[in-house]
Amino acid sequence: MLHCSGVSFSPKPNILSNGILSSVAEAVFSSKLKGEIFNVAADLTPEMKAAVLSNVKVAFLLPDAQKSAVLNAYTVAINNVFIIGIPASALASFAAILIPRGKIASSETFRGTVV
Repeated sequence: MLHCSGVSFSPKPNILSNGILSSVAEAVFSSKLKGEIFNVAADLTPEMKAAVLSNVKVAFLLPDAQKSAVLNAYTVAINNVFIIGIPASALASFAAILIPRGKIASSETFRGTVV
C-alpha cells in the first residue's frame, strides 16, 4: 500500500492518476485555505497565520472567536476540494469509458524500426 497525505492507495496501474488527484487536491486545498485564513482571521499575527496554515491543531489553542473563524476557513477549503474534485473525477471517468480497449504493442513489434 502507498500512503500519501493520510490516504492509502493500492499499487495498481492507476497509481499515476491517484498521485495526480492527490497533488491537485492538495493544491486546491492549500490555496483556498490560505485565502480564507487571510480573509476571516485578519486579527491574527503573521506568525500565527503561518502556524495555523501548517497545522490545524494550532487552531484549538486560539480563543473561541478566532478558533471558529479558522475552523470555518478549513471547512470552506475542504468543501472547495469536493466541489472541484467530484466533477473532475466524473469527467475523467466518462473520458475513460470513451477510450477503446485494445492490445498494446510489445517492444518486439518495433524492433528494427528507426524511431
